[in-house]
Amino acid sequence: MSGWLTGLGPAGTALALLLLGHVLGDFAFQTDELAAAKHRIRPLLTHVAIVFVVHAVVFLPS
Repeated sequence: MSGWLTGLGPAGTALALLLLGHVLGDFAFQTDELAAAKHRIRPLLTHVAIVFVVHAVVFLPS
């Protein structure tokens, strides 16, 4: 990764990975039904689990 975030050192790299993980969790791995139902607890916890797993996978190489 290169760019202004990673130029900030380890904190910038971590922030870039967190942003990447959340964008992937929100847009790539979340269904429309899940997005519409996040006001209820079970779909919200499902979303949290998806984002957590994506963050774990993104941070695994570091």
